[in-house]
Amino acid sequence: MPDYPAAIFFDWDGTLVDTLPGLLKAHNHVRQHFSLPLWDEHEFYRQMTLSSRELYPMIYGAQSDEAIKILRTFLEQHLIEFLNPLPHAETLLRHLNVAGIPLGVVSNKRHEFILREISHLGWGVYLQAQAGAGYAAQDKPSGAPIRKALAAINIDPQRDIVWFVGDTETDMLAAKDSGCLPVLILHGKSRPELVEKHNPAYVFEDCRDLLTVFLP
Repeated sequence: MPDYPAAIFFDWDGTLVDTLPGLLKAHNHVRQHFSLPLWDEHEFYRQMTLSSRELYPMIYGAQSDEAIKILRTFLEQHLIEFLNPLPHAETLLRHLNVAGIPLGVVSNKRHEFILREISHLGWGVYLQAQAGAGYAAQDKPSGAPIRKALAAINIDPQRDIVWFVGDTETDMLAAKDSGCLPVLILHGKSRPELVEKHNPAYVFEDCRDLLTVFLP
């Protein structure tokens, strides 16, 4: 049995919800506008280690403000259309909430989009802290947004055991930088390179697998 955490924070896209196919469409919409080669799924995952506000100036340079505006407009129009909860995610959050474990989400998706998606699903009742890109001075892989969100609910990862659950290298780096225990969730993807490189405290197959740790 793992150590019982004082709080559990989650990444959002690819961890609790499956919005990645829609996000790929959104970023390719921008690339098409600028007549750039479209990303396939592999290239999308490789590029999206940073939030768009940090990545786009590197890609689009002087046109980054225009690119961000195009991306945001597209997402505003299609955000909820792309929103698909992953299996057993709500059951997991509900059970942990009933168990009295403080929960939160920290994502590199724009902050107001995260709030809108969580509200649409009705999951705000489970999540005491909700943070997206722009919430802190830096986004993941910095641990800054996790630390700020934890401080808002009086949890200190230097004092308390906190899990940060995510599905990417960005999440593992952010967890370590914030002082949280990195927890990798696979959702059907084999990630031996992440396990070897980052040595997460725990690895779970999916939300149901994680939930079993907290069942009697």
